[in-house]
Amino acid sequence: MTHHKTNEAFGTAKMLLEKEEYGWLLKLIALKTKCASTKELSKFVFFNTTFGRNRNLTKHLQMVWSEMQLRGEVNFITLRTAVATFARDRYGEDSVQRKSMAKLMCHDTATADRHYAVDLSVEQSRNGRLLFEQAQETTNSRTLPQTEEQQRHQSACTLRAGSNETKLKAAGPSFVP
Repeated sequence: MTHHKTNEAFGTAKMLLEKEEYGWLLKLIALKTKCASTKELSKFVFFNTTFGRNRNLTKHLQMVWSEMQLRGEVNFITLRTAVATFARDRYGEDSVQRKSMAKLMCHDTATADRHYAVDLSVEQSRNGRLLFEQAQETTNSRTLPQTEEQQRHQSACTLRAGSNETKLKAAGPSFVP
């Protein structure tokens, strides 16, 4: 793909195909050539009935996803998110492999972190919770003057938190809210 939104930073987008997959692509191009016989040949690999760009690729992806009996909703962003999350969790935050996979998707790891690698592992969730609890301890240890309204709000929150505390303890150590 010569033109895409990150072309300037990453160059032409490429896709590595296995021999069988390349054969499918050749068959598609041959079919396009045969169908277009008297019309101008579309420059697009995935084309519609008028040989223009197919704007419904997500719909086709969802059809195939359903035919394969896979669960959940899918689109190209969820696939990219899954790949970015997998690369981060499998290879580590700063690994060469993760950077390579991001580059293959024409992004850097910062973009992946901002937009795609959002699913945290249980350990990452626990670490985040610990950071949050440490921040609360720091805040609670400070003695700042409070207005009456702030004191009432804090009391109400403490009462609600007290009833949830029992539920959290009952859920056991593997529970990560």
